[in-house]
Amino acid sequence: MTAASSTIRWLSDCGNATRGIGAKAAGLGEMLALGLRVPPGFVVTQAAYDAFVQAPGLAEHVGEIATLGSDIGTRHDAASALRAHIEATAMPEGTAGEILGAYDELARLSGTADVEVAVRSSASAEDLPGASFAGQQDTYLGVRRDDLLDSVRRCWASLFSERAVAYRAEMGYPLAEVSIAVVVQKLVSARASGVMFTINPVSGNPFEIVIEANWGLGESVVSGLVVPDRFLVSKHSGELQRELGEKMQAAIAGPGGHSLVDLPPEQRSAFCLDDAELGELARLGRLIEDHYGEPRDVEWSVDENLPFPESVLLLQMRPVTTTGLKDVHRDPGKSTTDHILDLILARRFGSPTASDSAG
Repeated sequence: MTAASSTIRWLSDCGNATRGIGAKAAGLGEMLALGLRVPPGFVVTQAAYDAFVQAPGLAEHVGEIATLGSDIGTRHDAASALRAHIEATAMPEGTAGEILGAYDELARLSGTADVEVAVRSSASAEDLPGASFAGQQDTYLGVRRDDLLDSVRRCWASLFSERAVAYRAEMGYPLAEVSIAVVVQKLVSARASGVMFTINPVSGNPFEIVIEANWGLGESVVSGLVVPDRFLVSKHSGELQRELGEKMQAAIAGPGGHSLVDLPPEQRSAFCLDDAELGELARLGRLIEDHYGEPRDVEWSVDENLPFPESVLLLQMRPVTTTGLKDVHRDPGKSTTDHILDLILARRFGSPTASDSAG
């Protein structure tokens, strides 16, 4: 494995005390330090992005963003122009060489010359107290060597997406005082994926683990595209409750991203996790919560090419910042993830979800 540099850090060298890698990469490093199973990978550090945007032409656009007022149209035009410049500007040869060199090392470690990877943002503003910047930047799946540099640049550019810039403006956060790292990991051959909450976010019950799952990649669950299978696990007794979801589609990896495919009837009507996999996920969730001393939201996947329990992999985690959804009407057609989004919108924008719909 190549040594760490100002541009590249391996996930095994990352942790909460590591600067310049963003919250997502820090969380992955912490999980590795705990001995948990995480797909191998590396981080393109914030230092690489910071140096890149100092290039002639880019620095001026970043400066323009920093001075914008509240006019939405002007802000949108400036952000669009900056994204286009970032995506069109070539990386310095040294930075590009280090990224491709790290990819080649990851391919060697994976035993695959042209290994498929997931390219995900790890921004400096993610998961700040009182704000939720996570998920506002781009993710690219099924990326190979020839497209890696373009995917990293697009992740960088997504720091100035219309949604991300508008949210920073709304929260009173400086529009340009953010940086971004990019996580590059071996792509999981996902048979099933989803999210796990080590507290029941609907009832606020701290003695229950909630697992939501679908066939394929987790994007269909995280994005609320399906009503997933839902499992409730008691931390004390291990008692398991199951609720079959309406899994009409699944997300699969494709060039630069993911696509949705229709599921056959036999998969729609079957639970996508067995008891052993659920037990292993619950065990990992308890371990993580015990380590941090607080509830965690964990994304996970089951790799169809690995034997159990090595097949159960953790993709990222963050603190659970929203609980007590017992005050929100429980719509059986919505997943836990959707209910959390409802509560966030209700608290932020005065949506009637939390009050009117309960009557």
